[in-house]
Amino acid sequence: MKRLLYIVLSLAVVCLVVYSAMDSSAHKDTAPKEKLSPAQEDALAQESFKLWKSFTPPTGEFKALFPSLPQHAAENTRDPHTNQPRNYVMYVSEKPNGTLLMVSMITYPKDGTMAPPTQILHNVMQELMTSNPANKLISEKENPIAAYPSLDFSIKNKEVRIENRGFIKDHTLFLLTFIAKNEEFNEKEYMHFLDSFELLK
Repeated sequence: MKRLLYIVLSLAVVCLVVYSAMDSSAHKDTAPKEKLSPAQEDALAQESFKLWKSFTPPTGEFKALFPSLPQHAAENTRDPHTNQPRNYVMYVSEKPNGTLLMVSMITYPKDGTMAPPTQILHNVMQELMTSNPANKLISEKENPIAAYPSLDFSIKNKEVRIENRGFIKDHTLFLLTFIAKNEEFNEKEYMHFLDSFELLK
């Protein structure tokens, strides 16, 4: 998983840096934008949410709303400690400003022995932390969802902010990730993404 996460996170940083350079060039001679009131910001967000797409993978595990239909990536590897096979699947949606919304599923064999859920969740958090030496852990909180072990955590570096919610159901770990340029981070979008997620089986 570490390799796949590293590739996705690296691409996220590249996309955000490129967009930032283009956006800066396009707007360097324009007047500052008028600051919107909280009510105006909320109305604008609600309008943009109407354009989000509902998505369910072919395997039918979940449904969620994304700004655009997500792309799919998958990898089969073995646990370096137990040598047990693990299947990794990611669904990634990108906004025009480079913000990424992802649902990752890490499935362990049903006949194998899993580590305690809390340990698995914290291991994933550490893998994301070490994917960039500049990463700093801003917050972490265990937050049981529908009786499933869960962990919310936030990571930040000088380029991006990475919000995550991970939880384990049976032999599958689900990780919801929102990656945005620091100045582009939108709490309403992140919460809308989280609230839209629903397990189907």
